[in-house]
Amino acid sequence: MKNLLSMSLAAKRKIDNFYEAIDRLLDKINQLDMVKGIHSRIELFIDGFNQISNKLIYLLLTSYAILFTFVSFNLINFQSRSYDYVFHLTRIVGLAESIEHWDLLPNLNFLFAFGTGYASPMFYGNWQFYPSAIVYMMTNDGNLAYAIFAFLITLCTSLSSYIVVSKIVKNKVTGIVVALTIPCYYTLFGFGMTMVIPLPILIYSIYRVLYLNKKNPLYLGIVVALLIQTHILSTVILAIFSGVFLLLNYKKLTFEKIISFVFSILFALCLSAGYIFQYLEQVSSQK
Repeated sequence: MKNLLSMSLAAKRKIDNFYEAIDRLLDKINQLDMVKGIHSRIELFIDGFNQISNKLIYLLLTSYAILFTFVSFNLINFQSRSYDYVFHLTRIVGLAESIEHWDLLPNLNFLFAFGTGYASPMFYGNWQFYPSAIVYMMTNDGNLAYAIFAFLITLCTSLSSYIVVSKIVKNKVTGIVVALTIPCYYTLFGFGMTMVIPLPILIYSIYRVLYLNKKNPLYLGIVVALLIQTHILSTVILAIFSGVFLLLNYKKLTFEKIISFVFSILFALCLSAGYIFQYLEQVSSQK
């Protein structure tokens, strides 16, 4: 046992010495005139970029979302078929038919099961499909409707990512890099499977309570309700990751912050009560 303890202490000392050597090497590199010059130019660029109006950046991200959707049009409508494309397109078209019959909040989608219907709105919220459904009603073009769905996801995710990241790190360049990068993952996993529009806002909602001491339960509650209405499984996974994040930042937690998080969850459940009760009733009645 003593030998094992001495070996672990020796290994720890070697690791500490290794990291100290790395730190000394990095300090020497940072002292080089060339590196200092690069740092100063980068800082000047960032300072100059931070002076750009947010309106111009929003215009840039909107143009990026349009270009991204246009360039990826075939990929969105064909490669995505491996990732629930038919399921989500059916949801869009079914919602459009319900709206045409003045059923604005449908519980059933009658395109499923050869017209018999399937209670997909009880298990997956429809809020993100209304613009695409209206486009389908106007054009009767499923590919265009799905492309609009992809465009709106790209646009909203880019804008929310930029706003959140730039607020947290106080750096617009980092915010833009993140905003331009995240949509590139959509085409790998399918747009219907990665509707994470509320995710950046969820991160900021938790951040503002933990680090900014802004204990407003309504803000986080609305975001959680949107997640519940988007995808239940994703909400459960994000809840687990959020819990782990809070445990890792337990030193930041206070009684008032915990109460704020509890009220946020209760508020989100109240906002989603109609959806959750339908879901629970269906699940319990089909056992």
